[in-house]
Amino acid sequence: MIHEENHLALKEHNEERAKPCLDALNIPSLKAVRRAIHALAPISVECARKGEAAGRKKVRPATRRKQARLSNSCDWHGAAPLKTR
Repeated sequence: MIHEENHLALKEHNEERAKPCLDALNIPSLKAVRRAIHALAPISVECARKGEAAGRKKVRPATRRKQARLSNSCDWHGAAPLKTR
């Protein structure tokens, strides 16, 4: 979807550049667009996709209470749960 929007926008821009005899800009491949997105910070990508609140929620650190709940719920092969402070 991002690649298609980028492709259409550059195509329109190149048509405008052709009027004053300017060179056309290269249209990046899908792989180049994906690499550029993966190079960004995860919070930036999530904020752009789903909004600032969702981005902050996804990358916030776990609280002590949540960490304790997660460690106590992981009971592997009958082993005792981890103790927290």
